[in-house]
Amino acid sequence: MRDLKRRKVFRVAAAYAIAAWLIVEASATILPEFSFPAWAVRLVIVVALLGFPITLVLAWFFDFTPSGIVHTPDIRGQKEVNRVSRRGIDFVVIAVLIAAVAYLLAAPSQNLTDLAEPQSIAVLPFVDLSENSDSEYFSDGIAEELLNSLVGVDGLDVAARTSSFAYRDQNQDIRTIGQELNVDTVLEGSVRRAGDQIRITAQLINVENGFHLWSQTYDRQIDDIFTVQEEIARAIVKALEITLIADNQVAGLVKQPTTDVRAYDLYLNGRYYWHMRTKESLETSLQYFEDAVDVDDRFALAYTGIADAYLLLAAGYGDLDAQEAAVKAEPAIARALELDDSLGEAYASLGLLRLNTGELINAELALRKAISFDPDYAMAHMWLGLVLQRLPNEGLLAAHQEFQRAYRIDRNHPVISNNLADALANMGRYDEAVDLLERIVGQNQTGLGYAKLTEMALNHGRLEQAVNWSKQTMAGEKRAYGLAAMSRVYAVLGQMERARSLIAEAEKLEPGSKKLMGSQVRYLTTANDLQGLASLAETGLLAVPDWRTKSLSEHERWSLMWPGVASVLAGQYDQGAEVLERVLNDAEAVGAPVVELVELNSLLAFAYQQIDQPSKAHALLAKSLDLTDRARSQGWSNPNLDFVRAVIFTLQDKPDSAVVAMRAAVSNGWRDYWLVMNGPLGEKLRSQPNLNALLAQVRADLDDIWIQLAKQESVIETALSGQNQLPKG
Repeated sequence: MRDLKRRKVFRVAAAYAIAAWLIVEASATILPEFSFPAWAVRLVIVVALLGFPITLVLAWFFDFTPSGIVHTPDIRGQKEVNRVSRRGIDFVVIAVLIAAVAYLLAAPSQNLTDLAEPQSIAVLPFVDLSENSDSEYFSDGIAEELLNSLVGVDGLDVAARTSSFAYRDQNQDIRTIGQELNVDTVLEGSVRRAGDQIRITAQLINVENGFHLWSQTYDRQIDDIFTVQEEIARAIVKALEITLIADNQVAGLVKQPTTDVRAYDLYLNGRYYWHMRTKESLETSLQYFEDAVDVDDRFALAYTGIADAYLLLAAGYGDLDAQEAAVKAEPAIARALELDDSLGEAYASLGLLRLNTGELINAELALRKAISFDPDYAMAHMWLGLVLQRLPNEGLLAAHQEFQRAYRIDRNHPVISNNLADALANMGRYDEAVDLLERIVGQNQTGLGYAKLTEMALNHGRLEQAVNWSKQTMAGEKRAYGLAAMSRVYAVLGQMERARSLIAEAEKLEPGSKKLMGSQVRYLTTANDLQGLASLAETGLLAVPDWRTKSLSEHERWSLMWPGVASVLAGQYDQGAEVLERVLNDAEAVGAPVVELVELNSLLAFAYQQIDQPSKAHALLAKSLDLTDRARSQGWSNPNLDFVRAVIFTLQDKPDSAVVAMRAAVSNGWRDYWLVMNGPLGEKLRSQPNLNALLAQVRADLDDIWIQLAKQESVIETALSGQNQLPKG
């Protein structure tokens, strides 16, 4: 013992233990932030443990002195050297202790479960083995409720529903699925239902080796469904060796949302159809949700389902008016919150409602409250991003952060991925946006993803990519948008007859679609078809006959915007100015995206110049320029914004600034040459001699692109006729 003290082994052991603990703590905090795999922290711990006996052996044989590291003398003399050596060790121990105290004071407070390495799990959709295969909604609901209950367990990371359910019917190896979802374990199972009898089989699999950690079969009555879910969730937690600390976690992992199994069955049916996100499926889900509350009028989640169905029908998945949807959704949300004022889904629905009606501040408050109750609800983060994108003091960068948070929670949700990709592209990060969407469409083959890829490629002048992706869009459920996108490609290339036939076919598939109206305006402007623009404007205004006096919904505002744009581009400046002024007043009141405001304000300024109202035009151009500056400060960086700045500077008679902006637009991929060469707005740009060289460069690029595309007979039907040459002039 005296030799151990003389050789300072105890002091070295104490210093090593404290230092190793600090290193392990820092590794557990820092390494996950840099996306190191889970085993990296385990490796640090193993190395620290192995180093302990080695350090003790070295401490026995060596000593720390002012002259450096030397062999510990066998004699007990040299007291001064020993005293100095002891001081050195003391200083090391004191320094390490000070660092440990500082770390504890600076580090955020943690509970016991935070100190353990998080486990991770993906819950795959359970297979429906019922005799008639008519209970998939029920098996999906079982898996989804298990997923939701596991989300609430501290120390357990759970892959989002959309990410894990994307592997339905794919028959992939569990280890591959686990690697793609970046989880340690996968839960899979099956449900067989016959009348009131159910058999649920569940098995938990280790992704690393493919071995079962746990499996169990439950034969029960349907009335015992919540008990079975609780038993499965607890078995998973036990198998993963996760310690439940909080009393509420011990009391019940699975919340029982209703006491009526029949109402629960109807609710599961509703969510099954709601997740499909089509007009027909949303209407079906709405009926199931309403039936569920008829059975149990205290079923809070069913009321949020009613609200969500109405709100999505008004948010692009159907043709329901936003105000009408709000009138129907608000009582359902109020009832849900009356029954459960801590229900995150209900506050998220309230936030979406306020977003749809343009109440952005209230929408932000509701969505932030939803996130406080349920930080893992991806849709709340996504909807909050859409709100922040419209707020004047927030904008694109703030929205991008929320889209990223939603994406981390649910990496395979196509709508979340579309919004994140859109933000990245508008921030000038086009390649990142494409990589993200290509992964999603490669996995899900969604027409929505191909349509977004096509739109981004067109906006950034990647016409070859736009051709390929628009063909993929045409092959899916978004055929009309694929046709419209291909029409725009041909119009940009100057192939007007081809563009005309494609947009006409798209219109036949979805007559009167406000989303297609923008493509029609673009084609007619590029083709210099002023009569077609005037006719489109007249038809559009007839769709909202009392637009001068009534309060416009978002749907009506969009429906009115394109006739206003068409009127100006057709040379009907008085009518166009009146319509656009009304649209802008409403758009600014509800917080439209800043780039939309820029484009409309600059076009309205041009109209006022043509009808000899210079003071109004001057004020609007100054406002438009301020809006572009605001957009750029908020992270916007895309070719269209640069082009709009070039238009503004041209209308302000600032040719040098216009050239700088136009050069930036062309450099970033602007290719709408024929939009400038035709139409009254383009005439002003063409009159600027310093812009001609840039326009000639764009024309030469289009010639080269068309030559390459014309050779691809598999993409373009024929390259033999004289029509394949770009028109002159």
